[in-house]
Amino acid sequence: NGEAARAWEGEALFVLIGNCRRFTGARTAQANVEDGLLEVTIVEDAATTNLLGGAALEGVFGRDSACIVRRRTPSLTIESRGDSVEYSLDGEMLETERLRLATEPETLTIPVGDGYQPDPDEGELWPLETGTDR
Repeated sequence: NGEAARAWEGEALFVLIGNCRRFTGARTAQANVEDGLLEVTIVEDAATTNLLGGAALEGVFGRDSACIVRRRTPSLTIESRGDSVEYSLDGEMLETERLRLATEPETLTIPVGDGYQPDPDEGELWPLETGTDR
């Protein structure tokens, strides 16, 4: 939509990044994989009791919780403060202090059937920002 996601800074328990039809916590059945945006879910580092109190993270991110932050952005950088962090990139393991990810629109051409729709639900996938503002 042309709006850049606001930067988030803090301690994260984990970060999920996707660019696919179905993404954990999506509010509609399918995402638009052609919009050039990564869907990002940040689970903030909170006390274990807070996480458990959030009904197992609201049914694995299905609803908002105070410790869940969502963003949609064409690129992002994750930096650790000191030690390297282990990441799983589509099943491949990588360990680094700084990870930069970005979309590259119109880089991949995929044949699709006649019934294909880029945004089949034509609804808001999720607000640009939800969760606790920092």
